[in-house]
Amino acid sequence: KQGNIYHDVMKYIDEVLRNQEMNDRVIGIIKGLAVLKYIGFRVASPLVNLTALVTSVPASMHAYGGISFADSPKYLVRAMDAYFKYLTGKEDQLDADTKKALDEIHERGWHNAQFNREAMSVLNSKLEGGYQTAVRWSMFLFGKTEQLNRVSTILGSYLAMRDKTGKGFARDDVLTTAKKISDRSHGIYGKETLPYIAQGSNPAAQAAKMFYIFSKFSHTYLQNMY
Repeated sequence: KQGNIYHDVMKYIDEVLRNQEMNDRVIGIIKGLAVLKYIGFRVASPLVNLTALVTSVPASMHAYGGISFADSPKYLVRAMDAYFKYLTGKEDQLDADTKKALDEIHERGWHNAQFNREAMSVLNSKLEGGYQTAVRWSMFLFGKTEQLNRVSTILGSYLAMRDKTGKGFARDDVLTTAKKISDRSHGIYGKETLPYIAQGSNPAAQAAKMFYIFSKFSHTYLQNMY
């Protein structure tokens, strides 16, 4: 009864469920090589990636979590400090709820570097041995900064909303909102979030996919501003 919506939803389902074709793999390799050229082994790229913590993150924390602009830097620093302790085996210095939140972030895979996974997946699958290792190391720093961005945003938002609400806060709801803040700040990568023009296996969609790998963040940023 709603033809336009039905058409769009069916096209989306087809894109998400269809298997990779040769054209997809070829474009995946081209995207991977482009990422290596412009991001791999570059010191500036990871540093630029961290700037999201002072631009889109505080804005998203304020818009979706009701966290003031004055409080957001404080909680982001607290989150980074807690995450450093978590990674270096100093978990005993964390309160039980913070430790549990970090465990959950890791168990759900919310800490993963999504850009690295999407950009390098096809290229890694085609390389072996030393080449694959070199590719992985070329993106190591960028992946770590993306991981730090996501975990700091989720945990910082969670701690801020927890402290603001006080006793009896709805833990799962707060954690879900914190994840939303991270997604709106850093983007969700993968074919499930491709724009309409890039869905499908037709030539126009394949061409759009080639150019979209570097556009996800700016696309998310513009949607967030809107």
